[in-house]
Amino acid sequence: MMNSLLRHLLPRQTGRASAKEAWARVSPGADVLFLDFQGVLHPWATETYECLPHLYTVLDALPDLQLVVSSTWHHYAPRSTVLANIDPDYRDRFKDSLFIHVRSPMTREVLIRQFARHHRIRSFTVVDAHPRRFRKSCQWVFQIPANEGLNAHRARALIHFITHQHLRQSTPSPTLSRKEMPTC
Repeated sequence: MMNSLLRHLLPRQTGRASAKEAWARVSPGADVLFLDFQGVLHPWATETYECLPHLYTVLDALPDLQLVVSSTWHHYAPRSTVLANIDPDYRDRFKDSLFIHVRSPMTREVLIRQFARHHRIRSFTVVDAHPRRFRKSCQWVFQIPANEGLNAHRARALIHFITHQHLRQSTPSPTLSRKEMPTC
């Protein structure tokens, strides 16, 4: 519902962003968290961002972790709008956004793998509230109930998940080959 509303209210972001609106980009060899906002930072897309303090707990525990927004609504709003609710001390951790086609739910899984390979990401985890977007066998997806969002218990579990996911995905090379790329 929110996506369709934003599509009508905000112009689609096209072309090159201004220097002020450009994403910093993920560093090669980085550890990345692909973050969906709806259901994770605000339950049921309420846009309250009530779960942000728990995300900050995760970021404080994993200071080298970089974030990529993997949420569809950011296509209709500039970067500054996407990050407006984020504490300024954490905004620089948001490095990029993933262009996701709204009508194809499995596209998210494929695009994340392509993004990780293209940007030479060392390891990655996806936190999402919508299980149909990924195959059940995906070992790099941390699911959160969309009606509850990220809480203190899930933040601790996510830290543990990312830490152990990193150990499973790490390779001596900063570039993952297709054979080394985490699969579902």
